[in-house]
Amino acid sequence: MKKMNNLLFSAICLSIGFGAMSSNIYAESKDYDSIVEEIVEKSGTPKYAIEDSIEAIVAETGREKISVANEFLFDMNNEAISEPTIETRAEKKLPNSALGDIWYSKATTSFYNHGHVGLYYSASSIIEARGSGYKVAIRNCSSITAKSGDVVMAVKSIKSKNTRATTRSRQSAVNWAKGKLGKSYAYTVNNKSCGNNDYNCSQLVWCSYKETTEGRDLDSDGTWFVSPSDIKNSDWTYNVWTY
Repeated sequence: MKKMNNLLFSAICLSIGFGAMSSNIYAESKDYDSIVEEIVEKSGTPKYAIEDSIEAIVAETGREKISVANEFLFDMNNEAISEPTIETRAEKKLPNSALGDIWYSKATTSFYNHGHVGLYYSASSIIEARGSGYKVAIRNCSSITAKSGDVVMAVKSIKSKNTRATTRSRQSAVNWAKGKLGKSYAYTVNNKSCGNNDYNCSQLVWCSYKETTEGRDLDSDGTWFVSPSDIKNSDWTYNVWTY
């Protein structure tokens, strides 16, 4: 699929996926502008970014704008949206894990859990596209405070068995991500384009494995946008630590 426009935007790793299912039954009575405004309100994404993204997909697919907008909103409303809760667990630092493992953390905007993911650069550090205003960089696990719902996942050697991919495969993925150090953070609807000058969090992790390791596809739903939750729910990953 050819590369769409990458749009910088001031929010952390937003994960709005486009579902393969039809969403015309949702918001059928709403007009296009109302749907866009609802997406903006719930996601915190600038209106221009939403509209430019929808228009890019319309140009790519020939679909009607209101159909794409409906699908966008439908999938977003299927993500976890919840009221804030009081955290009662003791503070815990993100644990060390194997090179090439993946850290998933809840991250919210206006109660919308869009999530965040990073790749274990080493047993004790994470390489990540942290968010708007940050470049792709490495952080020590000891500097990251885990939150309730955080998960560390391993990538499988084969889908049917919970055994880690080989060290060589995982090192290849890490090396790919290492080559993106210093790249800017970006918001992009088509984040399955891997030759960019900017990346969001799930794009960096997904591309790291897709571009290496025999093309392992960590996207669980196969749509245009791979979100942190898609990687968390992938058949190619399994949990090795939860908080």
